[in-house]
Amino acid sequence: MGPRVQERLEAAPGLGAVALASRTVTHPDFPGATVRTPLMVKADGARKFWEGADADAPYLSECFGPVSFAVAVDSTQDAVALLRRTTRDKGAMTVGAYTSSPEAERLIEEACLEECAQLSLNLTGGVYVNQTAAFSDFHGSGGNPSANATLCDGAFVAGRFRMIEVRRPAE
Repeated sequence: MGPRVQERLEAAPGLGAVALASRTVTHPDFPGATVRTPLMVKADGARKFWEGADADAPYLSECFGPVSFAVAVDSTQDAVALLRRTTRDKGAMTVGAYTSSPEAERLIEEACLEECAQLSLNLTGGVYVNQTAAFSDFHGSGGNPSANATLCDGAFVAGRFRMIEVRRPAE
């Protein structure tokens, strides 16, 4: 873990109530490495930042490192509205969502399609949320402020596309 990531991790408890503290882990093969578990900060998304009440909420800023936010909302509709606004205004490389409700699944999928965020829905185990390139050649969708990069040369992608024409005499 680099020093700037370590600084962000150590500063994260100042962003709100800590739901899960980070702890140090000793890696069996790399005992000299700095390995930390994620820290989770509780946040109140019910304040409806899109109405201006919480425009600078900490969870709206990118926080590299083992820090995540558990954002409480009043309803599924509020959660999806927050997802849409955050993706549109701040960007989202990917979205990880978990639900047992078919209706919530539909709303989340619709929001991600319309706001151009790659969606990982109900995936378990090791999920690399920012590594969508293995499936699309692009790091992100290119459709929102965070997802505008590519991990490959444009010729790598363009060279695989072909155009076939059919020509007929004009009648």
